[in-house]
Amino acid sequence: MLSFEWKVLGEITLDMEGGLLFPAVTLGAGLYRIRIVLDGRSRFYVGESQSLRRRFGNYRAGPPGQKTSYRIHHLLKDALAEGAQIAVDIVTDGVALAINGAGISPNLADKATRRMIEHAAIVATGGTDVELANK
Repeated sequence: MLSFEWKVLGEITLDMEGGLLFPAVTLGAGLYRIRIVLDGRSRFYVGESQSLRRRFGNYRAGPPGQKTSYRIHHLLKDALAEGAQIAVDIVTDGVALAINGAGISPNLADKATRRMIEHAAIVATGGTDVELANK
């Protein structure tokens, strides 16, 4: 059994110069879910990072040498240009995990743990009216 709850962090918008503006976030490890809503359709991107602040900074910059950061940067900017509302949710604590009935306290600083929870979140996010932006 795995359980956790997404905490709403806030909206992703454009600043005065047209750059991506993310809500303030912890420097620590966690998971994130970017929700893009446009014309009644929802699109999600689920990810994990050792440092959420650094990851969002990579998405703000969108360096061409970092394929995923570049792709998400342009996905977000294009969606905002089309009038989408974009918000981000995070998980930094409160994760419960039980295997064979034994409770385990997951450590989000551990990449394998974050990846396991990320993959579970991707599966749980899917649905008939939902498009995942994960590749």
